[in-house]
Amino acid sequence: MPENTDIRVLLSFDNQQTWQYYNGTEFISTSLDDINTIGNTISEIQSLFTNYILDTNWQSFDICIALISYD
Repeated sequence: MPENTDIRVLLSFDNQQTWQYYNGTEFISTSLDDINTIGNTISEIQSLFTNYILDTNWQSFDICIALISYD
């Protein structure tokens, strides 16, 4: 990844009605407007889903990815 670049991720489990980030213990609802500041990093998402058991009550599994450049 280029210097001064960041990738952030929010997840939705209800057909994009709400967006969530993982705070280390649970999923927290937020706005897409907050993806640059509180969205999870790629490494956080990879770590989360390495041993995570998917919830069968999810309506969907959607991913919003933001590519942020700081130059």
